Formats: sequence, structure tokens, C-alpha cells
Amino acid sequence: MSGVIVDIVINIIASILYFVLGVVSLYFLRKLRAWSKTRLISTIYNDKTLVIALTTRNGPFSQSTPRVSFAEVDAIINLKALVGNKIHIDLLKHPHETTILSEKNILSLGGPLANLTAAQALESLKHRLPFVFQVEPSRKIVIAERVYAPVYSKDGDRIIQDYAVIIKAENPFTEIESTSKKIFMMMGLHGYGTRGAVLAMTDAIISKEIWRKVNTGNFSAVIRIDIDKNQRLSVFLEEVWGT
Repeated sequence: MSGVIVDIVINIIASILYFVLGVVSLYFLRKLRAWSKTRLISTIYNDKTLVIALTTRNGPFSQSTPRVSFAEVDAIINLKALVGNKIHIDLLKHPHETTILSEKNILSLGGPLANLTAAQALESLKHRLPFVFQVEPSRKIVIAERVYAPVYSKDGDRIIQDYAVIIKAENPFTEIESTSKKIFMMMGLHGYGTRGAVLAMTDAIISKEIWRKVNTGNFSAVIRIDIDKNQRLSVFLEEVWGT
């Protein structure tokens, strides 16, 4: 009888151990999956705060609230879903007061035409970047003799392919050379591109490709965004360089 009891106890202990092992394995698997999507922005975990600068446009009246891009708001929602409560996201409410960005990690969404933070950062960083981001008179990204430009439907009513750049660089607004603060810039030639850049930045496969080339270093990348008739996006990495 005692042998039977011992066997039962052993089976119970083994079952408990298997259960605990399964829970622990699932926990670390989820951690690994989350890290694989956020590895490129992992430096923001150091001080737990990320300032986001959106593109803004004036409303129809002088007292109208500034308008922002739906694609950029959607991008923030997706990013927040990934980082959860680990990161405090603070929207830049006064885009002209760039001095408040000097000791912050920054995420700048949208191009220099409507995003003052992006325009000023791009001006400061342009000598270190391998591309030219052009919005006027035509939208395109130029690298040496390679040109990436949006593709439109035959009737011109919709965008079927857009391009964007992702930049990770030292915060250009800081005056302290030893600071570890970064700026992440995601600029699409259109709003689809900006949204696609955020998707690419947090895509496990694309982030792994970039990580293999630059690891934790600064980089620039060109992303292609394909848009179907239902406005669903597919993102692809075209080029990446360490900067």
C-alpha cells in the first residue's frame, strides 16, 4: 500500500512540476515575442518615457484644434499595445518648444512638411544620412541613383504603394554629448508610409533583419508599403545602413 501512495505522490509532484514548467515557458515565450517586436526601440526602456511628435495641421478656423493624422494616431495605439505600461507616452503639445526635448527619447511621426520636430531634426542629421527625403515638388526618397516614389492606381484615386524611412539617431536637440537619448523618426511619403514604418519597426521579421546588421546601433532604413483595396498594409524592408 505504501508503494502505491508513494507512486501517487510522485505523480502529483510531477504533474505540478510539469504545470509550473509550462507556465514559466509560456511566460518567457511571450517575453521573447514581445522583445522581438520592440528590440529596435529597447533603449527607451531606460528612462521609461517616450515623447511623441505628431504632424499637425491647422483647422478651418483660427480657434480650431490642430488636426492630426489618423494613420499616426493608429500607429501610436499599436505601439502602446506593444509596450503596455512599461513606457509612459507623452505627446509633444508645443512643437515649437524643441528645447524641452533635449533630455528625452523622441518618436517623430510624419515628414518635415507638417512636422516641425521632424524638419528640425532632419536638418541637423542630414549630413549623416545616406538619403534625401523629398516632399516638394514631388514625393520621393533618393539614395545615390536609386529613387523610391509612391505608386498610384491607374485612375489616380488611391495609393497602391508608398515608401517610408526609419531613422534611429542620437537626439539632435540635446547639448550634452554624453547623453544616451535617441530620436526615432518614421517618415512616410504619405500617411500610409508613416503608419507602415511603425508596423515595420515593430515587425518581428523586419526588426530581426535590421538587428542583424546594426544590433543596438543607429541606423537608417527604407521601407516599402503595399496597400490593398481594403487599405490593409504589407511592409517590406528595402535597404538598411548603420549611421
